[in-house]
Amino acid sequence: EVTKEVLEGKEEAFYSRVSINESDYYFAYYAPLKNSDGDCVGMIFAGKSSSDVEGLVRDVVKPILWLAFFAIIVAGWFTISVSKKMVGAIREIETFLGKISGGELHAELDSSVLKRSDEIGEMGKHVIRMQKSLRGLVEQDILTGLNNRRNGEKLLLKTQYNYVKSQVPYC
Repeated sequence: EVTKEVLEGKEEAFYSRVSINESDYYFAYYAPLKNSDGDCVGMIFAGKSSSDVEGLVRDVVKPILWLAFFAIIVAGWFTISVSKKMVGAIREIETFLGKISGGELHAELDSSVLKRSDEIGEMGKHVIRMQKSLRGLVEQDILTGLNNRRNGEKLLLKTQYNYVKSQVPYC
């Protein structure tokens, strides 16, 4: 087969399973030797035993596998830490919305949510705008923009409580 392809065909050839002495297999490369007229006058062989090549491949692949394993660990850690921050921010928004829906229109959203520069931060900013709009609708007279009776009474009770607590006379 080698003679046919290399000597007669005048083409180089590579074989991945050449048996020498029926005991070991080789990766083999054969190249034709040509004279100045272009006639093939012989061939040259270069080979390496398959066990040597497999050892070299293992030596090359092993560090790559370790690097890939390390990269997967780092990517997993990064993904988990980013996910925890995102879930924490979403939970803050959920808690804030729960307070607003429970009637606490003066509740405050954690500032860490508002400092975010992603979609979650934008959601937090929109929730704050919604809170202000709700407060305006519930606490102010639509025509005059002044505090309505319900909000005025609430502010009066708060003021009275603060003065009584601090033991400062007021009228």
